[in-house]
Amino acid sequence: MQLLKEGFVKEDKQEQAKQLWIYQTIIEIHKLYINAFNLLKEKDYYKGWCQLERIEITISSLKRHFQYDKKQFHLWHIEKTNKYLQVIFPYRLFASSELLKK
Repeated sequence: MQLLKEGFVKEDKQEQAKQLWIYQTIIEIHKLYINAFNLLKEKDYYKGWCQLERIEITISSLKRHFQYDKKQFHLWHIEKTNKYLQVIFPYRLFASSELLKK
């Protein structure tokens, strides 16, 4: 798919290249979501939270180029669930405390 997208760019077919980028990004979001869920299930909370953050950033990037409805590609579900998971596993749980010793 990447080679096809690069071919579209070389041929100045920006709309087709953009559509391929959108599909690649949707696939990436799904992979990140599955990975994050598995990491949290395995109690690898920090790595799971990092994946949740990447999902949030990737969805934000996608939204600048693609507006989706609630049913399209399950993105609305992933976005909503991602926010819920970030509430359940907030970042502050992973912050280390600093102790001073005199």
